[in-house]
Amino acid sequence: MKIDNYNTQEIEELSLAARDYATAHGLLFVDGAQEKGDTNQATQVPLTLFPSSIPREAFIQVVSVQKAYNKLYAKIANDLEFLKTHLEPITKYDKFMEKLWDLHTKHSDFNEKIKPELRQRLALGIFRSDYLVNKDDQEVTSKQVEFNTISVSFGGLSKMMANLHFYCSSSGLYKKPMELDYLTVNTSITGICSGISSAYNAYCEQAKGIPSKNLHAAEGSEPIVLFVVKDSERNICDQRLLEYELVGRFRIKSRRVAIRQLNQLVRDNESNKLYYNHPNGTFEVAIVYYRSGYALDDYPSNNEWDIRLEIENSLAIKCPTIATHLAGSKKIQQVLAESNALERFVQGEEQKAIELTFADMYPLNDTARGQEGIKLALENSEDFVMKPQREGGGNNTYGKDIPDLLNSLPKEEWDSYILMRYIKSLPSQNYILKGRVAEKYDVVDEIGILGTIVWNTETAEELNNGNAGYICRTKPVSSHEGGVATGYASLSSIDLID
Repeated sequence: MKIDNYNTQEIEELSLAARDYATAHGLLFVDGAQEKGDTNQATQVPLTLFPSSIPREAFIQVVSVQKAYNKLYAKIANDLEFLKTHLEPITKYDKFMEKLWDLHTKHSDFNEKIKPELRQRLALGIFRSDYLVNKDDQEVTSKQVEFNTISVSFGGLSKMMANLHFYCSSSGLYKKPMELDYLTVNTSITGICSGISSAYNAYCEQAKGIPSKNLHAAEGSEPIVLFVVKDSERNICDQRLLEYELVGRFRIKSRRVAIRQLNQLVRDNESNKLYYNHPNGTFEVAIVYYRSGYALDDYPSNNEWDIRLEIENSLAIKCPTIATHLAGSKKIQQVLAESNALERFVQGEEQKAIELTFADMYPLNDTARGQEGIKLALENSEDFVMKPQREGGGNNTYGKDIPDLLNSLPKEEWDSYILMRYIKSLPSQNYILKGRVAEKYDVVDEIGILGTIVWNTETAEELNNGNAGYICRTKPVSSHEGGVATGYASLSSIDLID
């Protein structure tokens, strides 16, 4: 969409309309550090005034491959040998990975001892695969930035963001109206909740044959979905939109609990069911959906780790399981991209489609490929980004800063990072609105394709595997990071171009 022929007055009118729409439809961050009883203090989510122009073939490419990616990461999570080979060595130097691996090991031991009918074999994945559109030698393709398996965000707000741009178009605020395209009608809210509903129904079918004599839910209550959130959660609106859809469309109730308040959960030793003790009664938990828990500071003491293990051991379906959480590490992404590991899990056309999305990545270890990566990191660092095994934004090291960081670390720790070549993404222009004033920037756009899958962790059978919409984040070319919640990027929607 051309944005050059808008004057100052027209941009101000658009900005006002966008601000009002954002306020009316919950495109907001809420101040999480409020005292009980305070009124909500909210700020508008950073957003673009115009949709992002994305080449049609690049968008179709990543939408088409999402189901294969869902299957791939479900299979990786099932493969203990593969996870152990590639992740256990880096646990010596990465405290967070060490803790996760320890819990995974303890959970495996627990499963060996418990009655088979009380094990939870099903897992729910809500995934997001992030891409930049790359143009090289006149070929346009999408290259993967990362694959997210825990707490994928903005599925809720991205639907509202697409609606905002369609409102601006249909109300005549754009000089050229957007053409409605079925590919970009964002189904993110319904898509995510449909995946949750599939797992919920499977749990209810399983649990009804398992009596619980020691602990009971409140009379007449149904199992719930438990959202595990941060203590001072800002991204409430994004999460609440999913809760509203679950109860409104699927008749599934949910509750929210801060990760430091998980002692309100108790596992019944006889039935292995998980219960949530709430002031309004006791609820059986069908699904534990983590919207936090991806950073070390989410676990201030051993108590939080102990409770996560209790949850993992319980009959409740986890989203994600600890194995799925581990599968989403950057190390696994790098191993898949630079070796023949991919064919261990997928073959044929699915393998080819996934391979086309891989960016150039290296380990930083004693292997031949690792030595090549170290040489590039120290001598040609301007073309690369170095990533630790973390989610949430703000963790990466870029370009000229890479050698200094490497030289500050013991060499044995280098392999806990991966090296990725910059993706030469297509630049464009857009107006970014933060607060009241929109500013024009040269920008790049990052596409996130959402998917859900419910599978059996023992047989690899898929109960449900589907696409679940998309998100689009736009950032100034000068910005390295891409997180909206961390303030680096803004939400957008997609307008396909041919």
